[in-house]
Amino acid sequence: MRRSTPFAPDPALHARLEALRGVSVDAHRASDPVDDVHRAAPEDREIVGFFAALLAFGNVKAIRASIATFLDRLGDTPTRAVRNWDAVRRGRPLKGFRHRWVGEEDLDALLRSVGGLLDRFGTLERAFAEGDSPDAETTLPGLAAFADRLEAGAGRDAARRGVKFLVAHPKRGGAAKRMNLFLRWMVRPEDGIDFGLWRRPSPSRLVIPLDVHIAFQARVLGLSRRRTPGMAMALEITRALRRFDAADPLRYDFSLCHLGIHGDCRGRRVAHVCASCPLDPWCRLPKRR
Repeated sequence: MRRSTPFAPDPALHARLEALRGVSVDAHRASDPVDDVHRAAPEDREIVGFFAALLAFGNVKAIRASIATFLDRLGDTPTRAVRNWDAVRRGRPLKGFRHRWVGEEDLDALLRSVGGLLDRFGTLERAFAEGDSPDAETTLPGLAAFADRLEAGAGRDAARRGVKFLVAHPKRGGAAKRMNLFLRWMVRPEDGIDFGLWRRPSPSRLVIPLDVHIAFQARVLGLSRRRTPGMAMALEITRALRRFDAADPLRYDFSLCHLGIHGDCRGRRVAHVCASCPLDPWCRLPKRR
């Protein structure tokens, strides 16, 4: 169902979201995959962030374990390893690696592709910016061109199930959650969670990394009327959040997502949990009489 009128932001809800954000940064970063990027050396954060974001699916504990294993296989200098992947891969450092249905062959294909992009453009930021349209409403044109380059670099392996899943081309209709998460980490201003490493594109053009937690919060807070997660829902939520902060619409993504991850929101009415939720006055979950 499409929204007939633009989302009208409530100043009181805005204030509560801001307060929630302040708490979440301190309380939840250590349990989020972004913490693995913070632990990396500054010169490695772009590459570590890219692969950490791509592996951010499934159980959080399993995600963190897989990221740690993957980075350990790359060695002490991940960016150098990726730049020299044609030589490094001969030793099969990823032998036996698996994160759910993504295996060593899928990641090897992407590592070859990313290594080629670094050789050609120097950084992933420049590779992304080459295909971006600064005047576009969102970063989706740049993300589509970036995905095209990643798939081209993977060659015939681009058809592999794991590679197609990891790249998550926005033209295939999904929300491209992990690719948008990587952009959020790189583009949003440094705030203890995100890094502000990229100067292009503008944070105002980012699209929310839509997962089950954000989809649920968006519905109960009235940020979206859609029932089916996908790019259309992600765009609707992003436009609603722009009404709170046009320059930084993803400002509250981390805190809203972690409401669900940490059980601060159970997805149903639980009296003692809901009573302490700062967003409860705006929650559309039915209240028991």
